[in-house]
Amino acid sequence: TASFTELFKLLVFGIHWSENIPPNTNIEAIETHEAQREQERKRKEEEEEERLRREKEMDEELDAMFGSLLADQEKEDGVVATSTARLISLNPLRPFLFPIQKVLGKILVSLRIVKSVVLWDESYQAFWITFSCLALGIPLLFVPWDFILHWVMRVLVWFLFGPWMKLVDVFVVKRNKNEDKKQEKSEEEIRKEMEETLEDISYVQIHNETALKQRDMKKFMFGEFVVRIPGSKENRFQDRPLPSSSATPVGRRDDIVPSTVRIGQRVKGDMIPTGQLNLGSTD
Repeated sequence: TASFTELFKLLVFGIHWSENIPPNTNIEAIETHEAQREQERKRKEEEEEERLRREKEMDEELDAMFGSLLADQEKEDGVVATSTARLISLNPLRPFLFPIQKVLGKILVSLRIVKSVVLWDESYQAFWITFSCLALGIPLLFVPWDFILHWVMRVLVWFLFGPWMKLVDVFVVKRNKNEDKKQEKSEEEIRKEMEETLEDISYVQIHNETALKQRDMKKFMFGEFVVRIPGSKENRFQDRPLPSSSATPVGRRDDIVPSTVRIGQRVKGDMIPTGQLNLGSTD
């Protein structure tokens, strides 16, 4: 990822950063950070072990005070709960839960994309958002918002809540209500609405059948598993380079000419779907 300064220099001056990152760069700072994380992890583990030890001691004291009655009752409750959980199946609820799971999945993907932008993993998107906010925010500091909002609210109040709104109610709203009451649908209008409804149902059915056909054809042409290629970083855990990793800038390679160009794996066609036509070929 690139910082805001590097991307700003690239935008304004056209200066592209070219920096060699040898292995074990800033190794001391990295080791210090990793040691602090390890100490924090050990501290949390010790606290968790101490909490479990105290809970165990408390359970032993309760068993000693009340005998085996409490333990037997808990075992019976656990057996009943386990048996009940095994008998209950979530399959009947699939038609209701599966759409909710799909919506929650989309929400999580959106949150991960926002997280990648906020944490600067998507450096280009984060740069343009930050640059746009700065470019709009700095001029807006000098706008007289007090004067503008005062007169905007005054005009809106007079325009929307003035005395002439009574005339709008008399000549527009009430007349529309009376026309709605008098209007009755004829047989021709009802038949036309039914035809439009049947056409919509037919269109949805054809669209679903086409989607199923294209999915099966994609599996036949490109493989069994059809997945969506994300356009942004949607991973739950981001990959971090190891201290032993290195990076070397690579210049432009104008001598590389592709022989065949294909865009995506989309298929087209009604009866027999085929792949997209080649955009170019040097053969």
